Amino acid sequence: MQDPIEEKVFVWDQSDGSKFNEINQQILHLEKRLFCDYEPNLGPKSNFISRLNLWLDNLKDETEQKILFELVPNLFYVGREEFNVLYREAYHTIYARWVIESAKIDIYDSNVKVALNTAVKETWFCPLTDSLRINQFYHINDIPGKYDYRPDWRSLTKFGDDNKIKAYVEENKIKRIVLLEDFIGNGSQVSKAVKLAIRLFPEMPLLVVPLIICPKGVLSAKELTDANPNVTINPVISMSEFNFINEEIKGNNTQICLDTYALAHKSYPQVSDSDVIDDDVDPYGPFGWRNTGALIVMYSNTPNNTLPLVHNKSSKWFPLFLRHKRV
Repeated sequence: MQDPIEEKVFVWDQSDGSKFNEINQQILHLEKRLFCDYEPNLGPKSNFISRLNLWLDNLKDETEQKILFELVPNLFYVGREEFNVLYREAYHTIYARWVIESAKIDIYDSNVKVALNTAVKETWFCPLTDSLRINQFYHINDIPGKYDYRPDWRSLTKFGDDNKIKAYVEENKIKRIVLLEDFIGNGSQVSKAVKLAIRLFPEMPLLVVPLIICPKGVLSAKELTDANPNVTINPVISMSEFNFINEEIKGNNTQICLDTYALAHKSYPQVSDSDVIDDDVDPYGPFGWRNTGALIVMYSNTPNNTLPLVHNKSSKWFPLFLRHKRV
């Protein structure tokens, strides 16, 4: 028996029946269908099973290794193909319904296709941050490439020129703006970008489409829409609290969630190389940025809202899904 994971599973199931063998089969299936495409770990030596073994071996206690192992199938992993589906849903369902309403299109009119095509050409689709792959969104949905520039609005808040942005919108006769984002945790990173669009174009219909949003992000979105009637924020997936483990909620209160909650606390000094929990210093505490405690991994990266024990690397901790950090 050469596989170190299978060796562990064989030993563990001596006292647990076939429980861990069943979990291992789930993990092997997920590795083949999803985990193999995780971009920050791609390379000639990319091997998920090896990473899994090193991750488990961060902990010497066998009971704690079992908790990590059982957590793997409970991660909400969004793969490349899943993102393609989210892009299509964002355009063909959420945007389509919104543009019909905002452009006052009569869906029973015989010229409805012409009206919809015109409305699309009058819409500026842009990313909120550079993590949203706007070209992929255009390609998958076969959107006419009328506008040469599709800047991410987070960068515009730092480097943009208000007059140039307004001139571009006026020259191109843009009548509505759609801002897309792959993931919104608590909303702090993107709220400034949305507020810039609101300030520059207070009367223009604005649609914000997060592909995935957390409960705290929903609350931030509601504050923006309540204060700005021309703004609509409509996510493709709004995550349930069951996908989070933190100080406020302990997932769905299953044993694995309760065990992971306790382990996140206990292992944090090892995960972070520090006994100090600082909300402003990466990795921001046992439950990540703003105590989100997400169990989310995306094929392009892992959000800092996710439990650091999943993605953070330190001198004493090897991550399962290494997060590629901005700084």
